Amino acid sequence: MSLEPISKSFSNFSSRHELTNRLQATEIVRVANKVAAGQFKAISYKNRILRVAIEDPSDRYLLASEIDRIITQINTELGHDLISSIKFRLNNPTELD
Repeated sequence: MSLEPISKSFSNFSSRHELTNRLQATEIVRVANKVAAGQFKAISYKNRILRVAIEDPSDRYLLASEIDRIITQINTELGHDLISSIKFRLNNPTELD
């Protein structure tokens, strides 16, 4: 029986952990987009923060009063409290000449 160097073990753990985090983030974004129903587009998740794109700055204002409800609804769908906040980004479509 050969022993694996500890650095290799940590590397394997790190790779698996990173993959798990990516898969979890993908599932969170999928569920968030389902809950969004077109109000916004979830684009990423990291460190309990869901980042979403909106088409118009006024959408941020309109969604402000709904943020807690949206977070609760997404966390309920996921079965865990994984999202603690939402960050908005203005989605600027590229203009064609």
